[in-house]
Amino acid sequence: MSGSMNPQTTCRATQSCLGFQPDLFWDVSLLVDRSDFPDLAWLIPDNLTTAQSITPTLIVVATVAIANALVKWLRKKLKEVLTNGEDLVFPFHSIIPQEDRLTTLQELEAGTVRIVVAMTAAQVGLDMAIWNVVILDLLQTSRP
Repeated sequence: MSGSMNPQTTCRATQSCLGFQPDLFWDVSLLVDRSDFPDLAWLIPDNLTTAQSITPTLIVVATVAIANALVKWLRKKLKEVLTNGEDLVFPFHSIIPQEDRLTTLQELEAGTVRIVVAMTAAQVGLDMAIWNVVILDLLQTSRP
């Protein structure tokens, strides 16, 4: 399991709930206005030949903008190595119609969808067959 949270915010309770212990996880903060996420490149295995090589993953982000940017980046990277790569990643947030969200969950269960990028609020109550959980805490402004 991977996660990134700001220990100075209310995320500490979430860290504890997920089993993160102080000093046993990496706190990585990324800018929101980015178009790439190289620190998540591990989601796409080296020598990828089939969609089944991608571990089912839930990525939790704070905003729709981040979710959409991350989905776009992952789809681009996957399309470079797999013909149907863009079909393996889907967003999951309130702007997506309920019917499409249910379809995404069904396709995740079936193994058609491998990565779901969800809003923080969507993580509550999701019953998903996943192996990786990534929590991104992205900065709203640049660091000094």
